[in-house]
Parts: sequence; structure tokens; C-alpha cells
Amino acid sequence: LSDLVTDEPKTAVRLISRLGDFLRLTLQNSTSQWVPLKRELDFLDAYLEIERVRFGERLKVVFQIVPQSLDAEVPSLILQPLVENAIRHGVASHVGPGLLQLAARRHGESIQITIRDNGPGMPSDPREGLGLRNTQERLRQTYGSGYSLEVHNHDESGVVVSCELPYRQ
Repeated sequence: LSDLVTDEPKTAVRLISRLGDFLRLTLQNSTSQWVPLKRELDFLDAYLEIERVRFGERLKVVFQIVPQSLDAEVPSLILQPLVENAIRHGVASHVGPGLLQLAARRHGESIQITIRDNGPGMPSDPREGLGLRNTQERLRQTYGSGYSLEVHNHDESGVVVSCELPYRQ
């Protein structure tokens, strides 16, 4: 950000504004256990705007959100660590354009959320990092055994995180 102030002041102003949005949403959501998926996606968009400035044309983000899923209540701030992992381990370590896809849809009494990157994929003996471990623990405490969170390599390239949560409104 400090480099942008001198080199690209208009971009710096935009980024400062988005950083303010990101921090404001973080504070607003920090006291809420549940938020509508729409609000969680607004938070992610503020975070991703910062990453878009960082990666420029190297980061393409595609949202595939079925409108009927937007009112689903999800644990507050649950998706950001998963998206951050996709960027850190997928996009940042990928030579060439990085793609991050986030999809959500309602399926009966559950909401399915998928995050995919086109990075190099996981090694054959992956370590579970802090972000994934904390997310897994939060979901376990919230839903008991009534959820699923799976992380695996995609057939073509990259990693897919699939999360299925009970639908609540």
C-alpha cells in the first residue's frame, strides 16, 4: 500500500477505501455468530479487492452463486481463511494467470459451497495448516457431525474445497 501511494495514488486511494470496508465488515461481523451468505460474500469481495490490487491481472475471480442461496445463514467469517488458502497456496505459487472460483447453491436442506483454484495442487503428504484446522474446528463446534468439509486436488489442476452446511435462514 505504501508503494502505491507514490507510484499509483488513485489505486492507493481505492485500496485504502476497500481496506476500510474490509475492516469495518470484520468488526461488524466479529460479534455475530451467523450472517447471511450475501453478507459473507460482501466481506469476501472487500478482501478480494485487496488481493486483486496485489496480483493485478494474475488473479481472476469467478463467483457462481445461485440467488436462492444468498439468504442462507453461515458462520460469520468462515469463508475468508479458505479463500486466503486458495490464493496463498494456489494462485501465488502458480506461474501464469491464477483463477479462483467460488460457487454456492442450495441443495435441499443444505447449502453447498465450493472454492477452487488452478494452482499446483497439494503435495501427496499435505500438512493441515492453521486456517484449515481453525475452520474445521469452528464448523465442528457449530454443527457437530452435521456438516462436511473436504479438501482434495482437482483432476486438472489446483485444489477444491467442498463444504456442505445445514441450510438455515
